[in-house]
Amino acid sequence: MRRHVLFLGGILVVSLFCLKALFPSGLFTAHDIWHQVARLYWYNESVLQGVFPPHWIAPMANGFGYPLFVFSYHFPWMVGLPFLFLGVSIESTIKILFFISFLFSGWGMYWCSYLFTKSRFASVTSAILYVVAPWRFVTIFVSAAMGRAFVFMVLPVIVVSLYYLSKNKKVLLPLVLFSLTMSALILSHLISIITSVVVVIPFAWYLKTSLKKLIVSGGITVGLTWWYLYPVFVLSKSIQASTGQFKTLYLSQFVNFKQLLYSPWGYGIVEQSAKEGPFSYQLGIAQWIVMIASFLFIIKIFRLKAKDRNLILFLFLAFVLSIFLMLDGSIPIWKLASRFASFDYPTMFLMPALFISSFLAAVLLVECKKARFVVGFFLVLVAFINNRNYMRVNQYLHPNVEDVVAAEITTNTFNEYLPLTADTQGMIKNTTPDIDGEGLLQLHVARTSTQLVASFEKRVTGEVTLKVFGFSGLKVLLDGTIYHYKINNAGLVTVVVEPGYHKIIVFYEQ
Repeated sequence: MRRHVLFLGGILVVSLFCLKALFPSGLFTAHDIWHQVARLYWYNESVLQGVFPPHWIAPMANGFGYPLFVFSYHFPWMVGLPFLFLGVSIESTIKILFFISFLFSGWGMYWCSYLFTKSRFASVTSAILYVVAPWRFVTIFVSAAMGRAFVFMVLPVIVVSLYYLSKNKKVLLPLVLFSLTMSALILSHLISIITSVVVVIPFAWYLKTSLKKLIVSGGITVGLTWWYLYPVFVLSKSIQASTGQFKTLYLSQFVNFKQLLYSPWGYGIVEQSAKEGPFSYQLGIAQWIVMIASFLFIIKIFRLKAKDRNLILFLFLAFVLSIFLMLDGSIPIWKLASRFASFDYPTMFLMPALFISSFLAAVLLVECKKARFVVGFFLVLVAFINNRNYMRVNQYLHPNVEDVVAAEITTNTFNEYLPLTADTQGMIKNTTPDIDGEGLLQLHVARTSTQLVASFEKRVTGEVTLKVFGFSGLKVLLDGTIYHYKINNAGLVTVVVEPGYHKIIVFYEQ
């Protein structure tokens, strides 16, 4: 380990330099930055209320309730909780999480590349190309996409665990490591399983990983994440993400090939089409050099052994597939896939493209032999020059966390986790009373992060409507007894009660 300290330290220095824009106090502006603040806030509040992992958040959606963490990711917030418990502010914790994802992704890529090349210099070069890339800075400084940032961190460790799973005679620890890293991937950004497969399959094939081991570790992974996967797959057809605008969102997110080669930096948002170029979609000049050199030099000139040549060819084909799936030509594939699930951004395949190009940099350098230092320094220099203007935020603000949380109705642009039965316009107008019905007196309604509690007197027998969107998993306790509620035309929970004093508690139970 001691011989790796200098190189790991170098990756730390690079990370500190690249993310120095995170150091000032306050909250930088980015697409999802307010979303992330609100998500971490509600995650922490739910845990403090004794609910772990969190799921339905009662005060969200203007008090109608929102199943945010039934569908959204958990792992980044699990990592962030200890910092909050230590008294670190939410804004600072968000920035710490981005830094952790960046640094550990570099360390992970170093580890991954070293296992295959046994070259520390080649591995540190690979790690630097993995972090010093336009899409990494877009992820943090433009999009503030926390889930995606954590997938960048987890992906190299998945390949590392696959290596040990294939090479070690002792199966238990590699099985556990592979299962834990796959679980971390699922809990960081579920849809990224698709992009990760593009990376995992070539390595599994090259390493001749036992199918039995993969099935067993897959079973362990499903077992570890069943509490999350089961409601996602069972309930995904009952939310608005399964229909409407979100269902076809991907059609506006394809880019031109020239944008992947080079596109100018920006902090805008996609309004009509990603081809408008509101921000950069480029892979990186150094990474493109690697892909061209890997194919031309390693395959044609050095004439590697068939086994190694096939791995590189397979990775190259995976790279080409990743690029193709971001272009208009792949629309028929996406249309077919959208019949079975909802997708948002084809550009998510920039992730495997970046991983493959960075990993192949290490392979290329090993084959360069005596010229590896010149080539390695050249690639790093090109990467820093290419990204010299990308290591910055747009601007810093100093909002109160409470104001940010209050402004974030659902933390989703399209409110896509709302039930299909929900009256979205009614939620936005927010004129619905907390409790409504004929002959109601002495009303008192309170919400915690995990439940709604309503106390009232009813003068006549009849319906009482609560300002809560009905959703599978929601439970209603009427005077201490589970009540099988109905959902009205506006998607609200309704109960029928007799005259007298009553107490209703609404909560989520998975």
